[in-house]
Parts: sequence; structure tokens; C-alpha cells
Amino acid sequence: MPRLSLRTRIGLFFLALGLAVPLVVVGPIWFGRDLLADALAGGDVGPLLLLGGGASFVLIVLIVGVWVLFDTNIAESVERLSGDLETALYANPDHWIDPRPGRHLGRLPEVLRATVKALAEARRDTDRRVAEATGGMEQTRARLAALLNELEEGVVMCTLDHRIQLYNRASLRLMQRGEAEVGLGRSLFGFLNRQPFFHGMERLSNRLHDGRHRDHPDGLALSLVCATTDGRGLLRGRMNLMTDDSEAPIGYLLTLKDATEELAALGRRDHLLDRATNGLRRPVAALNAAAWILDVRDPPPESRRRFTRIVAQRAAELAALVEDNAAAYGALLEGHWPMTDIWSANLLNGVVRRLRDRGTVDAVMVGLPCWLHGDSTLLVELLDHLIGRVHDRYGAEAFDLEAHADGERITLEARADADRVTLEVVWTGDPTPYTELESWLETPLESGPGEITGRDVLMHHKTDLWSQTTADGRACLRLPLPKGLERRSPRPALPARPEFFDFDLPTGDRRRGDEPLRALTYVSFDTETTGLNPSAGDEVVSLAGVRIVNGRVLTGESFSRLVDPGQPIPPRATRIHGITDDMVAGKPKLTDLLPRFHAFTRDAVLIAHNAAFDMKFLTLKQEACGLAFDNPVLDTLLLAVWLHDHETEHSLDAVAARLGVPVSGRHTALGDALVTAAAFLRMIDLLESRGVTTLDQAIAAGNQMVEVRRQQERF
Repeated sequence: MPRLSLRTRIGLFFLALGLAVPLVVVGPIWFGRDLLADALAGGDVGPLLLLGGGASFVLIVLIVGVWVLFDTNIAESVERLSGDLETALYANPDHWIDPRPGRHLGRLPEVLRATVKALAEARRDTDRRVAEATGGMEQTRARLAALLNELEEGVVMCTLDHRIQLYNRASLRLMQRGEAEVGLGRSLFGFLNRQPFFHGMERLSNRLHDGRHRDHPDGLALSLVCATTDGRGLLRGRMNLMTDDSEAPIGYLLTLKDATEELAALGRRDHLLDRATNGLRRPVAALNAAAWILDVRDPPPESRRRFTRIVAQRAAELAALVEDNAAAYGALLEGHWPMTDIWSANLLNGVVRRLRDRGTVDAVMVGLPCWLHGDSTLLVELLDHLIGRVHDRYGAEAFDLEAHADGERITLEARADADRVTLEVVWTGDPTPYTELESWLETPLESGPGEITGRDVLMHHKTDLWSQTTADGRACLRLPLPKGLERRSPRPALPARPEFFDFDLPTGDRRRGDEPLRALTYVSFDTETTGLNPSAGDEVVSLAGVRIVNGRVLTGESFSRLVDPGQPIPPRATRIHGITDDMVAGKPKLTDLLPRFHAFTRDAVLIAHNAAFDMKFLTLKQEACGLAFDNPVLDTLLLAVWLHDHETEHSLDAVAARLGVPVSGRHTALGDALVTAAAFLRMIDLLESRGVTTLDQAIAAGNQMVEVRRQQERF
């Protein structure tokens, strides 16, 4: 038998309903007409009322039954299908539409599933075509990012309201010195003092307005010096105002270099010049006066002895001052000369190859290589120069070259500084006398830059050179140098793949409540805890957050820390999040971490799933830290209930599954924060389809879920 259409079934249903109504009303009257006639003749209306009441009751039951059937099989099915279709259209194209609730709606569920499937395929095809069309652009962008990251100078691009649009690794190292984390969309003034940039922007804007930039030698650029907000660093750089085709300002580009040591060296240089001029006047004047008296006035013996002592004292004072000036000058030279970490094998092999190319000397590198710090070019030139002199003077033709940091192998003077590496040149013969070695050092290097001498090289490296006899009776030259700096003080680790640029950041004044959801900066965060009752003493064991800027989850700009709860972690909690007492031993307390997390969330809207629970842990500790988490908060649980009120399950796993968000790292603070962030971004399209486009509207939508709010009050 062929299946009836939906319209036919609904028509037959209401036809049966129409036939049932007169049967319910007329049937009892027809079958009880004799009884009803007798009752009416005798003036008794009881049977009539009984008959009318019974008919009314049957009609009410019939109407309620019809409503229940229609609501269950039609209205509820349409509502569920509408919600599923909305999710598929705006959040998850692969969302599966369950046909079972709509089995009484005919072919509508199958048609909707086919439509969504076709739409998903069309979207994938469009995405593929877009990816193919933009492949070259992505490759260019990747090359640009790689180029920026290799620059030694810091590069920062900012909007007109001084928010960061682009930065490279070098700028990350230069600016990130305090609690604040460098990131896209953050204010530049969280890291650098603002006055130089206000003044620079004013100068460049006036230059642009007056048209002077066309003839100005610097165009729309100027040099500036600024300080980090913690006051411990000074940066030198250039500020370049950027304009569009109509010469309207759109932002500015900064190039920055660390000038802390450079400016400090300039101060030391000025002090040294002052000592070398004004500081020498007094002892020189005293010497001159005493010498004049001794030479011209010919004083008596007692006065002569007194003036002779004055000459000796002033001469000693002058000699000490000259030595101090020479040492300070050497330190200045060292600080300004380009030094790098050097693998000793590379350095000594460079010397060996050069000597072998000339064919007069045979040199061999011995020992285990190590790291040292210096100018490899000058050191190769110096060693080549010295070996050549030893060969010419003593006829030595075989040399061993070695670098070592063994304290037993170096002299007592060098051993006093344990942070040194010693280069040794060893040959069979006699050690070089001091006077001869000094003459070699005063001779300009054959291939050195300019007229630089061996003594200049030693001065740049703040070291000395001497010759002595080894334990096995051979001669050697010994040159102590600093160890490789990377081995002594490694740089702090940086994010593996931070997001370095976003050119679509909005500019101008921003009003939080009226701003579009897509334009806001968010921090999605989560906590792992010892239990579910913060008011009763449960504590945080892990705190994590990730930033969302301009609709992108910046995985490289995340915050993730283990926390010492100050109490044992119950086994039931460990079974959920996997964090043990040993893992949090020695970690900071939450009150120690909150200032940094507060800085991480500055100017951002907070997002969490069941936010009341996580926020309670923060607000309970904020007073002890002297801060307040007064950020706007959006709860993805409340938004999910508002968007999917036809669903009964709103856990993070269920919401992620509905929205097509891949789940990994669940029940870790950072993993849950990333899932929540991805789910929220999928929700934005759904919210906009319901007319919710601003922060105020999203908060209002969440606040409508009163029952869920009441459930959260127990926290």
C-alpha cells in the first residue's frame, strides 16, 4: 500500500476529528432521547446537565489529546529540526540531522538532510577554491613572517590608537620584561612608556598635515628613545607613520633595538673623558708646581725633600688614574665590539685551514671543543699572526691548538675567574720572552681591519696573553676568553608559534557594550581544582587561558600554569584532571599567579563554560592580591542553553559535538580553554542569526537562562 502524503494524513486526521465532534454531541442525545424527553416533561434538568457535562468533558479530552499529538509529532519535531538546521547553517556544516523526531513530517527531514549535505559540500568546494586561489598569498605571508622573525631588530606595527597589529620575535624579547604579555590587540603602552610615542605621533601628524613630509629628508619617520614600563630597559628606534593612498594616517611602524648598554656606555665614556681631562688637572698642576719650585727656586734641603715627596705622591696618583682610565677605556671597547658565541672547533679549524693553505706550517686541533665568546674574525687573525711570528723566530713547523675550560690546566690568575675558556698554541721549543711577545702584539695584524694590533684585540676581549712552558717541556701561548654566553644565561623560552600579526584589527574609540562580538578581544579560561566547592575551601591546581583576537584563537598567546593548592589533592580529583601532589610541589600559589593572569586578561572579555564556577575561585582570591576581575564575562553554557533550548545536554563535550569542534586535552585547563574558545567562535554566527550582535545583547541572552543561573548559585 503506498504511503500517504503528509498533507493527506493531516487532512484525514482533522476529518476524523470533525466527524467525532457531532458524534460526541449528537450521539448521547439520540440514544438517550426517551429518557431526556421524560426528564424534561417532569421539569428535571439533571439528565440534561449530566449529558452536557459529559459531552463537554469528552470534547476537552479530545482537544487536549489532539494538542498533545500535534505538539509531540509536529511542533516539537519542527522546532528540533529548525534548531538542527540553524546549527548546520551557521556553526557546523557536518552537523547530523536526526530524522527520527520528524518521522511524522513526511519527507521533510530527508530533504533537510540532503540540503545540508549539499550545502556542506558546496562550502568545502568553495573553501578548496579559495585555498587554491590564496595559496600564493599564504606562501608570501609565511615568507614575510620568517623574514621578520630572523631580523635582529624588533619590528612592531600599531594602529592609530597604539594597539599592536604585528610584532616579531626580537620585539618580544625587547618589550616583554614585566607581568604583561605581548600580544596582538594589546596596547603598546603596557610595555613601553607612552610619552615618546605621543610626541612622535604629534610631530609626524603635523609634518603630514603641512605637507612637509614630501621634502623632509626623513619623510614620515623620526628617531626616538623610549623606556620599558618597568624602567629597566632603554630602546632606540625609528617611528614611521603609515598612510593609505589618500595620505590619511592608518598606523605606524616601529623598529627597535636595545640601547640599554649603549646608552650606559655613552655615560661611562663621558665620565671617562671627564676623568681624562678635568681629573688629570689637579695632579698635573701639583707636579708642575713642585717641579718648577725644585728646578727654579732651588729650595733648602728640608723643603726639597717635602717637594720631592709631593712629586712622588702626585706621580703615583697620576699613574693610578691613567691605569684606571685605561681599564675603563678597554671595557668600553669591549662593550662596543661585536661579540658572539663561538664553537671552538670552528674557530681553530679556521686557523688550521689558513695555515695549511700557506703550506709552511702544520697545525692540528686537539682536545674536546667548547663554547667561548668573542670576535671569531679577530681571534683567527691574532692566532695566525702569532703562529707566523713563532715560526719565523724559532723555526717551529708543527703546532697543537686546543681550547679548554679545565681549571687544573690554567694559571692561578686565570683560575680566579672560573667563567673562562683558555686557547692554547703549543709547539716544541722555548717559550717566547715577554718583551718579544709585546713587540709582536704592537705590530698591526696582516689581514686585520684597519691598523688594528694584537694588543687591540686583547683589549677588545678584556684579556691578556702570555707564553710559558707546559708540563711536558714544550712551549705554549695561553689566551683566556669568556665562556659562551648562551651556556651561562640561556634566553627565556618563547612561544613555539605565536601569532605575530593581524592587519584587520579595528581602530578608533571602542565602547565595550555596543561593540560587535567579532571585534572584541576575549580570553577563554578554565581551572582545574581540588573539588567543586570553592566557598568551602577547595582550591585551584591549574589555571589556563588563551586569547581570541579578531575572531582568531591565538594559541601562541596562552597562559598555562600549575598551582600549589596548599592542601592535598583528593584522589577523586586526580582521576579527573590527572594532576598529583608531586606535580604541584614547589609551584606558585594562586595569589602569586593572579597578578600575572590579571595582566594577561587586561581589556578582554572573559569566556568560560559554567563561568560562575571558575570566576568564584578568582574572586575569592582577588582581594588578597589587591586587584579586581571586573571584566565582562560570557558563559558558553548559558549561551548554549539559549541557542539550543530544544536540547537537554549542555556539557562542554555535548556543545562541542553539536558545533563540530574537535575535542582534545579535555580536563586540562588549557585544553578546556581551547575547546571553549573554538565553541564560542562557532556560536557567534548562531547568535548573529538570532539578532544578537553586540556584547550587551549576548550578556542579556545569557541572563535569560534564569534556571541555569540558579543552579550556579550553589557555588
